[in-house]
Amino acid sequence: MNTLVTGGSGDLGSRLVPLLRAQGHNVVIGSRTPQADDEVRYTLEADPTPLLDRTQVVVHLASDPVKPKRDFEAVERLVGACARAGVDHLVFISIVGIDEHPLPYYRAKLACEEAITGGDVGWTILRATQFHSFLPRIAELLRKGPVTFVPKGYRVQPISGDAVAGRLAELVAAGPSGRARDIGGPEIVGVADVIRKMPTIGGKDRRVFSVRIPGKLGKAFKDGLNLLDEEGEAVGGGYSEYLESL
Repeated sequence: MNTLVTGGSGDLGSRLVPLLRAQGHNVVIGSRTPQADDEVRYTLEADPTPLLDRTQVVVHLASDPVKPKRDFEAVERLVGACARAGVDHLVFISIVGIDEHPLPYYRAKLACEEAITGGDVGWTILRATQFHSFLPRIAELLRKGPVTFVPKGYRVQPISGDAVAGRLAELVAAGPSGRARDIGGPEIVGVADVIRKMPTIGGKDRRVFSVRIPGKLGKAFKDGLNLLDEEGEAVGGGYSEYLESL
């Protein structure tokens, strides 16, 4: 089966591609900077049609958190191109808790889901919580010199990238399944507490301050909209194990 994985050279894609190949898929990796024979150039701005010849499955992982509008525009193009090319199955990775969350990136993800569910291609959508690697990256973004500022009361439920890749591989094998069960990690952790424990953030001089975020965004953080609800499934290893590996 011919399968295109957009964002296939990224953190999640690099975990998923070997699993799909083990299932017998002929995988083509869509990447902004292709560097191997099995990689082709894919960007969110480009028409994906030339990449879809004789393709049965597309797994869309590529994303731009900085310019979320591009995510929606890319998915609209991809859904239309897949329908015209006769793609059988479009798989999309999304984020837990986006229905009511005001964060622009989350609003864009919800719009992407709506474009997929309203299209003419068989689809599967998997929502997951933030990956284990999310907190170190966000900590670096929030650090100002020796001080790191984090939203007060912000909690996350980090999940192993391997666990997400494993579930995506299962869903690809199952065929179009609609909205899959949400998944997240087994631990809910406070962002400020975790960053204080990170050996890579600031050494002995690290200082972490919790800052109140006003308005709807602050309330979303406080209410934990980004966490699994009672219908979600906790999978993979805990964040404590990940911290020990740093």
